[in-house]
Amino acid sequence: MALHNESAILASAPDIGRLSVLQDGELGLDRAERHAGANEPWSYRSPRLSSRLLLVAARGQVEIRSRENVELLTEGAAAFVEQGRSVDISLRSGGAYEIYLFHMTADSERKAQAGAGQGSEGFGCLSWPSLEHDAIAALCEKICARSRGETALERLGCRAALQELIYTMLRSEGSPETDTTVVAVERTKRYIDEHYAQRLTIDRLCRMARLNPKYYMELFKKLYGISPIAYLNRRRMAAARVLLLIPGASVREVSRRVGFSDEYYFSRKFKQYAGMALRSSAAAGSCGSLPTTIPSRGN
Repeated sequence: MALHNESAILASAPDIGRLSVLQDGELGLDRAERHAGANEPWSYRSPRLSSRLLLVAARGQVEIRSRENVELLTEGAAAFVEQGRSVDISLRSGGAYEIYLFHMTADSERKAQAGAGQGSEGFGCLSWPSLEHDAIAALCEKICARSRGETALERLGCRAALQELIYTMLRSEGSPETDTTVVAVERTKRYIDEHYAQRLTIDRLCRMARLNPKYYMELFKKLYGISPIAYLNRRRMAAARVLLLIPGASVREVSRRVGFSDEYYFSRKFKQYAGMALRSSAAAGSCGSLPTTIPSRGN
């Protein structure tokens, strides 16, 4: 089935204005860090970043906090943080993890306007489908390897790999121009399935599909019988039901693991979905032993 509505399709390139760090054409690398391990604590904190930071979660789940915002990054996601911002990054589960931190430099007249495209929180997030994961992880490895080089040619290669990484992540979040509108909407549904713990909005999903909001929501409901946000909440609640079966699991932890920053709002939504209130014994703040991965399928 191929449905088309030319007036509804956005002809412009994917909007990256919300990630002002990507607007600089001359991004370079100050240093690269790879942190990997299993079943051990890891964190990174800076009260004020001296350079722009690109965080890539190649494996595991991490929570990134600023003074104004908090975001959960699942495997296959990245965050860009502007220079001068505070940041607190920590693992959110046990098991294996592989985290890359790229401290970037930029020679641009827009540097003085850093953060203008990202809002008050000072960072923006991207995710990519699982089929792109190996390529992006390989690019991260390449950047780390080349960053240790001492020659001008090696530094040039490192810079090129960084640019390719950013391009690949942006391209992966957008929808190819050859997609039909149905394929584009199907792509966003798979994206929700894989990344429902992220902060997803209609605006972001529309950018991925290159459709205007009204047409996108109409087509999604026509294909699946439910609105995009209702489908997102259904996916989150299905995952929450699994996590809440773990003895000692707290409401606060489960709510964050499935994409809710407000545990009380999560409790109300869960009652609407499940027809029952959360047990008071799941006391907020007393974390139980949760699975190392969030369920990624099922309704």
